[in-house]
Amino acid sequence: MELATMPESYGGNAMIGICYLVKEDADTVAERIEKLCENQRYDGAFWEEALYNKDRMIVAARVVHSADAVEINTYEQLREIDSDSNQLKTDAIQVICEALKATAEEITDITVLKKGMINRSFLEQTSIIG
Repeated sequence: MELATMPESYGGNAMIGICYLVKEDADTVAERIEKLCENQRYDGAFWEEALYNKDRMIVAARVVHSADAVEINTYEQLREIDSDSNQLKTDAIQVICEALKATAEEITDITVLKKGMINRSFLEQTSIIG
């Protein structure tokens, strides 16, 4: 039940999904994130970098069959799978809708411009017909 980084040619399980941490692990991860933020090398990194101690993860794995999981990488994919998700009801989308006088459904093709540990920038396309 241990996760470790391996060369891609080895195959095996992959990490997907949401991570839930118990308080002790969450405190450790928070400290590790603060340390990573001090190093410019991690400016483009995801927070999950803080889960690693060398090539091993500090949290235990929960193995789930791939048929029971759906990976969501974009706003569009989340919208397709769960249109009622609270994650779709963000201040950013509301601001875009108000500024462009568009509905949330008209906001499409959202693309991450810059990946970082804290802030993300997005490019979106609005298709307004009429």
